Formats: sequence, C-alpha cells, structure tokens
Amino acid sequence: MKPFVIVISDKGGAGKSAVSRLIADYLVENKTPAVLVDGDGEVGQLVKFYGERDENGRLKSKQTPGTGVMQFALHGSEADREKITSILDLNASLIVCDFPAAGLNVLEKLQKSLGLIDDIKSEGYT
Repeated sequence: MKPFVIVISDKGGAGKSAVSRLIADYLVENKTPAVLVDGDGEVGQLVKFYGERDENGRLKSKQTPGTGVMQFALHGSEADREKITSILDLNASLIVCDFPAAGLNVLEKLQKSLGLIDDIKSEGYT
C-alpha cells in the first residue's frame, strides 16, 4: 500500500501548513521520492518553499510532479478541484497534500460528487 497523506482541518491557523512543511522537510532531507500537493490555489506554503523555480528564482508556472509542487484550488471551481484526481494518475509511491482551512467540508463534497476517497483507495493508497 502507498501512503496518501492529507493534512487537513476545518480551522485556519491550526498548523496544517507547518505540519506539511515538516513532512516535506523530512522527505527532502532523506531523499524520499514524493509528490507534494498544495490545495491552497494561490501560492501556499508548500509551493512557496518547495516549488520549482526558474533561473531568476521565480516560481515556475508549470511544476514537475516529484520535483516541484502540484497545486490546485480546493476552494476554487469544481474543475479545479477535479485536478486532484489527476494526481492519482502519477502512480507516485507517496503523496502529501496540504489542504486549506475548511477543507473537511470540501473533501466530503468531493467524496460525494467524485468518489475521491474511493478513487484514492482503489489506486492502492492508504
């Protein structure tokens, strides 16, 4: 089974992004391959600290899975939220997602509309 880690809480300021960054720090330090995902939409903490940058130090608009940070807006449009299902197509050995505040309600809606948790499980993730 492959780990699919979602750092989530309905409360803002609970330390979700700090926990996500600690996990990412550990993975980077130990050279553990993982796909990092930031659900904040704009430049969230994972993108800010681990996103791929160009030669001028600016974040690249297109991030490479496993090297940069995949991103989508959990609180954005339905089409944007559906991007998370494409992450499953990467068949990564480890996925770490940092979701923004009030994410539990959206995650519940994604399960009802897309069967997201069922899809995660069916792809061999725990």
